[in-house]
Amino acid sequence: MRQAKVFAGSSHPELASLITQRLGIAPAPCKLGKYLNSETSVSLDVSVRNQDVYIIQSGSLHSNDHLMELLVLINSCKIASAKRITAVLPYFPYSKQSKMRWLKKRCAITAKLVANMLVTAGVDHIITMDLHAAQMQGFFQKPVDNLFAEPTLAKWLKDNIPDGNGLVEDVVVVAKNAGGAKRVTALADKLGVLFALIHLEAVKPPPQQPIPIQSFDEVVLKQSQYALHNGSSQPSTTTITATSTIPASPPSLMSPQQATFSSLLAGGQFEHPSNSTDVVTAASMILNCSPTAVSSDAYSNANANTNTNTNTNTYPLPSSNVLPLHRTNTFSTASGDPQPALLGNARGKLALLVDDIIDKGDSFITAANFLINHCGAKAVYVVAIHGIFSGSTLQDLENCKSISKVVATNTFPLEASKKELAKKLNVVDISAPMAEAIRRHHNAESISFLFSNAI
Repeated sequence: MRQAKVFAGSSHPELASLITQRLGIAPAPCKLGKYLNSETSVSLDVSVRNQDVYIIQSGSLHSNDHLMELLVLINSCKIASAKRITAVLPYFPYSKQSKMRWLKKRCAITAKLVANMLVTAGVDHIITMDLHAAQMQGFFQKPVDNLFAEPTLAKWLKDNIPDGNGLVEDVVVVAKNAGGAKRVTALADKLGVLFALIHLEAVKPPPQQPIPIQSFDEVVLKQSQYALHNGSSQPSTTTITATSTIPASPPSLMSPQQATFSSLLAGGQFEHPSNSTDVVTAASMILNCSPTAVSSDAYSNANANTNTNTNTNTYPLPSSNVLPLHRTNTFSTASGDPQPALLGNARGKLALLVDDIIDKGDSFITAANFLINHCGAKAVYVVAIHGIFSGSTLQDLENCKSISKVVATNTFPLEASKKELAKKLNVVDISAPMAEAIRRHHNAESISFLFSNAI
């Protein structure tokens, strides 16, 4: 590559070495370090004037330091009169913080901030791989090439799955949640196999039986008797229940209208009021007021809540001549803990549990146990593009009996000690498509071929 310089940051020297070897050039010399006060120090040991500069720096477990180092490198090349500066980020730092989350109020869209910082530092082009959200390309005011690891992973899986000739019948690609469905279907199409989706379903409690309530005439009559017994026609704060015993009112205390209504009840004429006129007439008889004083519309807004956990119905007594003429039972809609359900078939098949990032392993372990113990899968491979493996994640995956293999690319730097302890871990090299993208970009060639073909 003539008139080109490739600088390697300190975040992932192993991947940078593989890329430069495939390009057939040596990394450009530079000094990277820190001052005693932990400030980043960068010094270029070669001229970059009128050169095409590529800086390889991936995200890492020390994202802040390596991001700052990348920004200083970019700005150093800009000040040194580089013709064009391209940042090569196999794993884009802060890519998981690409949107406002409804559970986290007043949080920053940090991925957008990083994009602005790179442009301000002087970058002219970005080459990255499998952004957590493809829409992040719109964060930049400069061109972005978002490569895909899917072709490289598909090739590795075809070459390493036992009895590869039976892929269509023996393999299913599984998404552990609905968010990964698009990525899973793309890999399934590339492998020529079926896909499935693990969905969390809310378990509804068994339906409850309706609580029996008293008929309209019994409720209204008891309320009137209660009011007369206590010397008031409009009790507003006392409630009665369906199981309460209300003292009977002697006939001598009843008004003529109430006595007439009692006789009508005994004759069955008001057993089931058929229209609003009958209801208002009955109510007015009980309260010894004119029919216009009773508002059925006002009643419709009356409180009719019921405690579904007991067998006692509580009826609030009305105020301002408003009667509770209707009654609605309410039931608890609280659901149990969400239970996983598989949309698809994994019985007797090798399940490829796919996602773009493995950071924490809890969701992968839960999904793998579900596929083995409840769905009849014969084995589970955990497949991801960016293997971050924070904390003890890699060891947790190693100890899970339901997981046979863990497959991840080398976009993210992994400590050698972790690699040695993880017998199930298989690292897929993606230096070939990254190097080819650099070469094609430098020679002004199209990189569309890399989106669907393995190198």
